[in-house]
Amino acid sequence: MATDQAPDLRHLPGDDGAPLVGHTLQFLRDPYHFAFAMHARHGPLFRSRIFFERGVSVASPDFAERFFVDKDELFSSRRGWWTLLGDFFPGGLMLRDFAEHRVHRRVMQVAFRHQALGGYVDLIDPLIARAVDDLGRRSPPVAMYPFIKRLLLDTAAAVFVGVDLGAESDRLNRDFVTVMHAAATPVRRAIPLTPYWRGLRARRRLVTRFHEILRRRDTSQPRQDMLSILADAVSEEGERFGADEIVEHILFLLMAAHDTTTSGLTCLLMCLARSPEWQERARAEAMALPSDHLAHDDLAGLTVIWDCFREALRLYPPVRSIPRRTTRACEIEGHAIPANTPMWVNTEVNHRDPSIWTRPDDFEPDRFAEPRAEHRRHKFAWLPFGGGAHTCLGLQFSRIEVSLFLHRLLRRYRLRVPDGWTPRMKYLPFVRPADDLPLILEPLA
Repeated sequence: MATDQAPDLRHLPGDDGAPLVGHTLQFLRDPYHFAFAMHARHGPLFRSRIFFERGVSVASPDFAERFFVDKDELFSSRRGWWTLLGDFFPGGLMLRDFAEHRVHRRVMQVAFRHQALGGYVDLIDPLIARAVDDLGRRSPPVAMYPFIKRLLLDTAAAVFVGVDLGAESDRLNRDFVTVMHAAATPVRRAIPLTPYWRGLRARRRLVTRFHEILRRRDTSQPRQDMLSILADAVSEEGERFGADEIVEHILFLLMAAHDTTTSGLTCLLMCLARSPEWQERARAEAMALPSDHLAHDDLAGLTVIWDCFREALRLYPPVRSIPRRTTRACEIEGHAIPANTPMWVNTEVNHRDPSIWTRPDDFEPDRFAEPRAEHRRHKFAWLPFGGGAHTCLGLQFSRIEVSLFLHRLLRRYRLRVPDGWTPRMKYLPFVRPADDLPLILEPLA
C-alpha cells in the first residue's frame, strides 16, 4: 500500500533513539519494559522510531477514547495494520475502514448472534472433552502452550470451516505459524527462503485449501459452521459476500481466534497455577454445575472463571498495542499530529494505570466484580478486544472456548507449576511464557 511522505514528529515528546536503528533493538529485546520506560520518561503520548519508521504511542484511557471513538474518521485501521498484516490478511475485518468496514461487519455479525453462538458450543464441547481426557495420558509436566494452540486451531476449524482437521491440523498450524512469523519480520521482501517469502507461500496454501472447502461444502441441509453461515448470510440491507471475501474473512478469523485466545488462555492457566486461592474459587464454581457438559446458557453462570480470564487479559493482553494511521492532520490533547502518522494505543500500559487499577501488577480477578468493578471507572480502561467500531466480534466466542475448557479442566485436575518455576515472558508476536508453560496436572480424587 502506498503511503505519503513520512511526517515530521520532532515537536512531540520522545526521541528517535540510536542512529539508523532507532529503538528497534530495545523494542525487540524487551518490548514490555521498553513501553513502560518510554511512558515513564515522556508521559502518556510519545514518539519513537522502530523498524525505521517514526510513530506515536498513546497510553491512557482518555487517549484511547479519542482514538477509538473516531467520529471524524481520523484514524485508519486499514493503514495502521497494513505494514504488519496487509500482505497476509488483506481482506480481514481489521484491514477495512469506515463505510466499507461497516458493511462487512453487518454481514459478519450474523455469525456471532446468540443463536449461532449456541450452535458453536455443540461443535466445540466434544473436541474439548477429548483434549482434556488426553491430558491425563501425558507425562508431567505438560507444555500447555502448544497443547492449547493445537486444540484451539481444531475447535476454530470445526466452528469456522466445518471440518475435522485430523492429521491436517499440524500442517495448517505450521502454515499459520509461518504466516505470523513472516508478518513480524523486519525484512519485508519476498527473497527466496526468507521468512517473508515462506509466509507468502504459506498464505497461498491456506487460501487454496479454504476455497476448496467452500466449493465442496454440503448445501443440502443447514449447517452450524461459520463458513456456511457467512456463505448464506444476508444483512438487513441485502448485502452478502462473494467467495473471495468469505475466504479472506475465514482466514483472518482463524488467525485472530486461535492465536490470541491461545495467548490469553495460556496466561490464564499460568495465573491460576500460581494462585491456588483463585484456582479453588474457579473450581468451586465449575463443581457447582451438575455436569461436565454445558449448554450455551450455562456459561453466563461461570462468572468467577470469566473474571479470572478478564484479569489475565488485563495483565497479559495478547495484542500489546493497537495500530492506526492518521488520515489527516489533527490535535490530541494539545499535541499536533500530522497526517499519515503511525499511531499505537499501548494496551499493556493502559491496563496497569494506577489511577484506574488498584495494585495494578497483582492478579486480583475480583477487581471486575462488584463492589470494586474497577473496569467501569473508564469505558476505555480495559482493551484486550479493542474498542469503538472495531471492537472484536469474537469476544463472546473467546469466552465460550475458555469457559468450556476451564470448566472441564478444573473438574478433573489441580494445576501447579514445577518447584522453583518463575515466569519468563515472550511478547512477540503474541505474549506467552517463553518456555511454553510446563504444568503439572494432578488428578482430583
